[in-house]
Order: sequence, then structure tokens, then C-alpha cells
Amino acid sequence: MLFKSKLTKREAMMAKDYEQQQKLMTKRLESETVHYIKEFYKLLNTSYERIQEWQQIQLQESNCLEMSEQINEMKKNIKQFNKQRKNNRDINYHLSNKIINAEIHFELTHTLNLLTSITYKCKTLTQVLMEKIQNNNKEQNYLDVSTNQNQQQSLEEKSIQSQFFQPLCATGLLTYQVLKAIKIIIKNNQIISLSMNQQEEFIDNLLLIMLLWNGWKGKIEKKIFKNSVIVIESCLVSKRFAFNASILKNINLFIEKIQLKEMSLFLRVLALLVLEVNDKQSYKNISKGGGMNYTNNYLLMNHSLLVKQPIFLSKVFEIAESMIKVLQCLMQCESEIQLHRTVQMLNKSKYLEQSGICISKLVEKLNRKCQQQSNVLLNKKSIIQYCLQNSSLMELLFILQNLLSGSKKIIVQQQLNELDFIEKILTPFYDIFFHQEFNLDQIVCEDDEDTEDVCFTARIQLLRIIIQFIQRDEDNTNIISKFISTTEHFYLQNVEIPLLLHLHHNSQSAINGQENKNKSQEVDGILKYRNLFLETNGKDILENEDYLQQIKSEEMKKKIQDLQYPSQISEKTIVQCRKDRLSYIEDKGLMHKIIESFKSVNQNCQLRFWLGSCLEIFLKGSNWYHQVFVFETSLLYTLIRQYILNQLSTTNNIQITLDVLGELVKFNHLNVIYLNLILNQEGWITKIEQKMFSNIVDTNVFLRNLYLTYEYAEFQKISIFKKGIIQMNKNENLFRILCESNNFRTLVELIKSVNEDNLNQENLCCINSALVILIFSYQKGHFKQILEQIFKYFKGQQTLSLFFQVINVWQNYHQVKTKELYNLEHSTNIPIHYFKIIIQQFNNFYQQNLIN
Repeated sequence: MLFKSKLTKREAMMAKDYEQQQKLMTKRLESETVHYIKEFYKLLNTSYERIQEWQQIQLQESNCLEMSEQINEMKKNIKQFNKQRKNNRDINYHLSNKIINAEIHFELTHTLNLLTSITYKCKTLTQVLMEKIQNNNKEQNYLDVSTNQNQQQSLEEKSIQSQFFQPLCATGLLTYQVLKAIKIIIKNNQIISLSMNQQEEFIDNLLLIMLLWNGWKGKIEKKIFKNSVIVIESCLVSKRFAFNASILKNINLFIEKIQLKEMSLFLRVLALLVLEVNDKQSYKNISKGGGMNYTNNYLLMNHSLLVKQPIFLSKVFEIAESMIKVLQCLMQCESEIQLHRTVQMLNKSKYLEQSGICISKLVEKLNRKCQQQSNVLLNKKSIIQYCLQNSSLMELLFILQNLLSGSKKIIVQQQLNELDFIEKILTPFYDIFFHQEFNLDQIVCEDDEDTEDVCFTARIQLLRIIIQFIQRDEDNTNIISKFISTTEHFYLQNVEIPLLLHLHHNSQSAINGQENKNKSQEVDGILKYRNLFLETNGKDILENEDYLQQIKSEEMKKKIQDLQYPSQISEKTIVQCRKDRLSYIEDKGLMHKIIESFKSVNQNCQLRFWLGSCLEIFLKGSNWYHQVFVFETSLLYTLIRQYILNQLSTTNNIQITLDVLGELVKFNHLNVIYLNLILNQEGWITKIEQKMFSNIVDTNVFLRNLYLTYEYAEFQKISIFKKGIIQMNKNENLFRILCESNNFRTLVELIKSVNEDNLNQENLCCINSALVILIFSYQKGHFKQILEQIFKYFKGQQTLSLFFQVINVWQNYHQVKTKELYNLEHSTNIPIHYFKIIIQQFNNFYQQNLIN
């Protein structure tokens, strides 16, 4: 015991000594680091004073040479500092892993300020020298001298010019060396302890340095620009709060004057200035009276700053086009020889430089692989991965996505739409990232180790851009229609829509037992609630007798036979539901390509969720015409089959499948008829009923859309489930789920699903669905009756009290989020005051029964 006690005491003493040694070493390293940076400051300050003296004296060749020598000497000293820092492992470790103290930051900031002033003075001095050279050239032009004398004079001018430029070149190299040192100093979040004002001044000076060197042809500019971008990027990455770019004095001028090749690199900085604004406040806080405030106004200001400059988006657009050209050329290479030829061709074009893609390392890598083989087949995925890792393409996608999701999204949508964004940018990028040779399932499955692959990230980012580009509170038909190709539009308007009109007319006539009447009555039922065409007005069809005769012509009947359409909607239509009738079209639009990818990828991969989100947003902002287009791709059958046969295991993919199904049938009674037909012919009616009520949280939106469609069709006197359209028993179709006698069961399940402890968007959706059903009952005069049934069922339970509390949360939430109310009204086509009436009636009924 005695021995053990002594050993423990000895260990404690050793640990204390070690801690003291570490403190002393840290203090010594900090003092040495301060010393090195102070040496920076002294060298720069001496040079700065010297430059100010040079400006006072007459500019001569000897003065310029003396100035160059002084700056070159300073450059050597700085270079030596970098070399010493590199060789001294202790200092290197300290600079890379420790937080630099305030004194070092103070010297660092002053060093950069001084460097900016030196660069500016040298630039001004060089401009003066250039003017003197130009004036000398003008004077010489008036002299009549021989050719030999001209050549001799030209050589002398070049010599003088090179000597005059030596101070600026030396300053450029000095700037590069200082930036190289600063880059090491601020590495690993060490700049974070700088104050806000210090960082703003620091970054603004860096922008000025880059602006001063913009357009300078040579390696100096590239080194300065690249290192400046890295330094600014390091500063912004280390910040834990948003950076207000609008207070930078040089940012607007910088974006305006900067060339495309530098802009492609500077995208790395801009991507950090437009970070997505997230509302992280929970719904539960709202129920307690909390507000929904965006405290990060700097991000919104940064969005405005960029959007207000029309030249910014056009520059980003040009860079994106250059990237696409380079990627398309590289994707065509099948061997190393072809790649070398392509690189030589690209080096002669402007696209490679503007894109910012560095392919020299790719060629070197292939050269090493090809030392033992004469010809190597290239992997397209590896080429795309390399380009993504060695360019600013990911940052470009990130900027577009965040601007489209920001407060200025409508302006950005309009500007991009005017630039033909879908055809020139989105579709080419989609063709590249979703190339047919890529095995998407291996890359994107949630349990796969490759989910962090850059190609996967690029795909997700592109799909998010598509979602934000489509999404809009108001009518967005102008943008949505461009996702369908011209050929697909022509086919729908001239073949498919007339066939649907013909089918609908025949079916309605069979139901009503009526003969054909005048042309306005033949298609009136389907045109009452949706406009069939985007490009042409449906009314023109009704007034065009020749066109209606064409629909009834023998040629049209032959087309119906050839396309396997029956004269009445019947069980044979199931064959048509399984087939993509637009697959033969070569000129497919972007949305058709997304649908094909959605159907082909693994049902449980993460990428499928984002593809489905694109479809959901497309259908949300579309009309009957677009729903017909999606139906023609056989997506309806694919979705319902995957859901019924339990091919979906992840929650996200089940949810998005039901959401897309809901949007596909909403206010489209023909798609409901086809859905009913599929379920009946496959024997899935009972299965879908069980699945819908066993997980009402996921299925309630789909169920709500079925209710909306059914009730709207009844309101328009369009009979969906009457004999003649569907030859089957009512108990064997969707009617038994949507009929009024089943409303009580649906409401009970929705009320049970609400949980105040886990209040989220899904719970609010369940409340919305319950309110929609209650509104329809209220209109039919059955509101009080169904409430009595509900209160009787939940008598003595806390469930109803909980639902009452959650409805109050719903009210508080929509008082703050008025935009959500607008979206609910737009989604259901039910005026919002009906929702308020139902809530008031429910509250009154609840209070009366509580008293009784």
C-alpha cells in the first residue's frame, strides 16, 4: 500500500510538471509567432514608407530599379519566414492547431491593411508609368525614322516597360508570400476570435487586392487570386454567424468587374454568403405563444445584394454553360487517347478556362495508369467525380438552390426563365449526372457506404434546384409547361386529349341513357372544372365544329383501336394503365426523364425520395392537362403497385409515393376512375383500405385528395362510381371508403393520430384532413350528427380533449403563418373562412358538451 501511494503521488507531480512545461511552451510559441508577424509588419511598413517617398520624386528608370530591388529584398525575407515556419515543426503545430491570441490577430489585421495599401500604391505607380510609355510611343509616331531605328526603339521600349513593371511584379510576389503565410495562420478556425468589424475590414481588403490584380495576365494574378479566395473562405467557414456582405465597400464593383475565369473560383466564397435560412423553431413553441422570427437577416440581405445585380446571374449562367460544354466533351471520351485529344481541343477554347475545371491532374493520373497499357477505357463516373472535386460546380449548384429558396425567389425564377434555364442548364446537367451508364441504386441506397459520393450529392442538389424552380405560391404554368417537350405537347393536344374527350362523352351518354346532343354538351362535363389546354383555349375546341367532327371521324376511331382504347372505360383499360404511351417519343422533356428515373431506381433508395418530390411539386402547381401527361407515363399503376405489394420499406419513400398519388388524382375524376379500375382488376380494394387506415398519418393527404375529387365531381354532377363508367359493385370499389357512411370511421382515426407531445407537420396535415371532411358534412347538413357520434365514441377518454387543444394550436400556428393558410386554401379550393366556421362550431359544441 505504501509503495502504491508513493507511485500515485509521483505520477501527480510528473503530470503537474508536464502541464507547466506545456504552458511555457505555448507561451514561447505564441511569442515567437507574434515576433514573426511583427517582422512582417516592419518589413511592410518600411516598404510602404519607401513607396510614399518614391511618389514624391520624379519617376525615372533608376528609381524603378531601386524600388524593385527593395521589394524583392522584402519578398525574400517573407519567403524565408515561410520557409522557417515550414521547417520549425513546433511553430507549425502551434499555428495549425492552437487559437491565436489577440495580439497576433491585431498584427495580422494591420499586416493585411498595409499590404492592401502597398498594392494600391504600386498599381497607381504602374498606371502612371504606363501613361508615360504611351506618351513616348505617340511622340515617336510623329518621327520619320527607318525600319531599323523603329525595331531598335521597340526593343528599348520593351526593356523600359519591363523595368517599369518590376515594382508591381515584385509587389505581386510579395502579396503571394504574405497570403501564403496568412493562410497558414488562420487555418483550422483560428480567425474566429477576430471581432466582426475586424473580419469585415480583413475581407474587404482582400477583395480590393483581388480587384487590383484583376485582368493581370500571368502566374502572379492566379496565385494571388487563389490564395485570397482560400483565405476569405477560411474566414467565412470559421464564422458561427451570418456575414453581412452588403457592408463590404468593394463587393459590388468586384462582382461587376471580375472576369468569368476568376468568377468561377470566387463562387466558393459566394456559396458561403447565401446559406439557406432555416426556421428551426418547433411547432410546440408556437402553441405556447412563441413567434416565428428569422433572426438571420444578413442572409436575406446577401440574397438581395446578388439578385439586384443582373450581371451576376448572367455570369453564373455563362459559367454553368461552360462547365456543361467541358463535361459533355469529357463524357464522350472512351479512351485515354480520346481524352488527350479532347483536352487539346478544350485548351484552345474559352470554355475550359471559364469553367474553372482543372483537368491537368486527370491527364497526369491517366498517364500513370497507362504506362503499362497502350489504351485504357475510361469510367464516366470517375471523370464526373474528378470534375466535381476539382471545380466550383458544387458551389454553383448550391448558390442557385439557395437563391431560388430565398426571399427573392420569384425574381430569380423570372430571370433564369428568361435565360432558358430548363433547356440550357437543368436538362444538360440532368443528362450528365443521371447518365444511363451510372448504376444509381449502388450509389444512393441509404445503407450504402457510397452515399457521401460527390455524384450523389450533385444529383440531390440538382433535384433541389428543380423543386425550388417549380415551387411558387402563385400560378407557375409558364415555367411548368417547359418541363414538357414540344413533341409531347403536340401529342397530348392532338391525339390524347381528343381521345379522352371521346371516352368521356361515350361513358356519360351510356350512364344517362341519352343520345348524342349538340357539340357543347358532349364535352361540357370534363371542361367545367379544368382547362384542358395550356397553349390553346378549351373554349376554342367547343366552338370549332370541324375539330369536333374530326374527333368523331373514322380516322380517329381507327386511332382509338390502334392505341387499344375501348369505346367505353372498362376492364380492358388496365392494359393501357401499365404502359408508358409516351416512351416512343425521342424528344423527351425533363419531367419525363425524371419520371423514368423515378420508376427505374431502387424503391428504397434516398434518391427516389427527391425524384418523387420533383413530381409532387410539378403536379401541385399544374392542372388537369399535366395530370394527364403524368398518367400517360404509366406512373399511376407503378405507384399503386409498389405501395400495395409492400415494395417500399423506408418512411420517406412511402410518404412521397402517397403524396404523388394524391396530387395525381386531385380534382381529376378520370384518374380516380383509372385508379379504381386498377384496384378492382388486381383485387387490391381491401388491401388499400387496410393500409390507409392502419397508417393514417402517412395516408391522410392522399385520402383528403380523394375526398376533394369525389365531392367536387358530385358538385359538378359528374358521377364517378355510377354503373356504366365502372361495371362493378359499390362494395368492390373506392366508393365504400369515400361514402358518407364511412366519414365517422375516417374522422375517428384522424383524431386518434394527433399527439400534442409530438406535434409536427404530419399532425397538422391530419387536422386539415379532418376539417375538410367536417366541411363537407356541414354543407350536407350532417355536421351535428357526426359530432354527436364522435363525442359518444370518445366519451370518458382524453383523446377528444387533446384534439381540442391541438385545434387551438392549429389556430395559433396559422395566425402566425398566414402563408400556410393561403397554401391550404389553394390546395383544397375551399375558402379559408369555411375552416374557421368549422373550428368555431366544433369549439362551441365541445364547450356545450363539457358543461353538460
